[in-house]
Amino acid sequence: YRHSELQHSLSNNRIRSILEDANKNIWFATDGGINKYNEAHDHFDVFHAVDKNGEHNTNWVYALVEDDDHFWVGSFLNGLHYVAKHQFKNEGGIVVADLSINTDTQNANGLKLANNLISNVIKDKHGNLWILLFRDKTLTRYNLATKKMTPYNVYALTGGYPTHICLDKDGRIWCAYKGGVIVF
Repeated sequence: YRHSELQHSLSNNRIRSILEDANKNIWFATDGGINKYNEAHDHFDVFHAVDKNGEHNTNWVYALVEDDDHFWVGSFLNGLHYVAKHQFKNEGGIVVADLSINTDTQNANGLKLANNLISNVIKDKHGNLWILLFRDKTLTRYNLATKKMTPYNVYALTGGYPTHICLDKDGRIWCAYKGGVIVF
């Protein structure tokens, strides 16, 4: 499958992440939005999430994480969006996020990102989201139960900027940095 001028093709050939959800649907995070493979019609339905004000979108999607009846959508340039699955109808289109976290958001729990350049997002076995940003020295843990963010300054701990994250079978978060790896 490739992007083409045909309706319902893959929206962009640059695929950043692939997810199979609990219902066995295949989702693609691309530089052209969120693509859901429509197996019945052998094509792709394309979605773009926006915040409630329509100011932050998910045109360049780098991360998709399933969280029960929602998805966490990490976008390059526009932060993190929490979107109910039921909004993703088969025909594609614009969906409005229930929650958006970016450099413009701020509340009593400190839900604000250092920048809007999401590189990757992982959900651990304790229900925390781990958020990796481009051009940032920290890895951030977002506790979904308490709604609090805890930054870990990878650069201060290692002397290198974080580049990739991975969750292992024991629930540990591995964070690669320029020069090695650190485990949380």
